[in-house]
Amino acid sequence: ADRLRSADAVIVPTATGAAAALVASLGIAPIAFAELGLDERAPADQVVEALLEHSRDRNVALAVFGYPFVREGLMSGILARKGSGVDLYPVVSPLQVLLLALDFDATADLEIIDAGSLGGSAATRDAHLIVTGVDNPILARAAASQLRDRYAPDHTLVISAVLDSGGFDLTPMTVDALTRVETVARESAIYVPPVRLAPPGGFAELVRIIGVLRAPDGCPWDREQTHAS
Repeated sequence: ADRLRSADAVIVPTATGAAAALVASLGIAPIAFAELGLDERAPADQVVEALLEHSRDRNVALAVFGYPFVREGLMSGILARKGSGVDLYPVVSPLQVLLLALDFDATADLEIIDAGSLGGSAATRDAHLIVTGVDNPILARAAASQLRDRYAPDHTLVISAVLDSGGFDLTPMTVDALTRVETVARESAIYVPPVRLAPPGGFAELVRIIGVLRAPDGCPWDREQTHAS
């Protein structure tokens, strides 16, 4: 709080977001990305340029929930272009709580996708998936609609949300239940465990492999074979 109050300007992604509300509660009038000519989901390079331009003659603080560590290129871009030190004051986020609280192999495949980008992502069912930026029930149900195309209705997931007391609530529910959720705390995150599928076998798998090998883009040698050979 003292660091934010000492800044000449405090920048937040959106005027209505959780970061803006927190800054305003400290008696500080935040500057939203829109006032810098940016969309709240602007690419990292555009955010870096705007922040550096705004901080040429003043002490600027960027106040956000979670994503500086997720949005690729933001922190590294600021460090590379600024050429001097950057003070970082981390606050525990729902994303960090999920990573620390759930017992999964951190060396395994992990995909972290913003709720707004989930529909266009190529996430696979055999990787751990965390959906961030779930700010309200509408986004939660939209995420559930996308997840329903990849997972069974009874596939269990976990929602991490910030409590008013400052703690975190971890709530397990199914993909189907998420499609009907009525309340979701701002800046919640959803953890979706991978689906472990047993490798197929038997005659059906043999037929599938033959089809792959003899397909137009398959193995030239296999395509030349006949029943006799």
